[in-house]
Amino acid sequence: EEARRGFYLLLLRTRVIMDSESCSQCCCVFSASGIVFLMLIGILLKTEPLYIQGIDEPDKAADNCFAAAGIYAAIVVGTSILILRNNKRATDTHRDTVEGHSSELAGIVGKNDSRYGSGGGYGSALPTRGATLR
Repeated sequence: EEARRGFYLLLLRTRVIMDSESCSQCCCVFSASGIVFLMLIGILLKTEPLYIQGIDEPDKAADNCFAAAGIYAAIVVGTSILILRNNKRATDTHRDTVEGHSSELAGIVGKNDSRYGSGGGYGSALPTRGATLR
């Protein structure tokens, strides 16, 4: 009872908070590892059932492993969609913030700087040899 109470107090002090994106990433990683593990066990049951003791119907057990791996695959797809949606939402929020302050950023980010090609961004042409910088 005392150890349990101490554990709860420790949890309250650390205040571990997990947001939805972190939870999605965690579920995605664990589900992916579950897929690999279950597929290996299913293949082992199909090809060499004697390596695993105590299984009466190895073909049925292998099919159950493959079905469980399919469920984990659905979880990977679902959590990947959540991760992508959260990233898109964060990008849209950042873009809206930058566009709202475009006049302030005009001196920092020159979109049509002729010295660096048409875009002036990553991957645009560098000044040619002999070109003078203003």
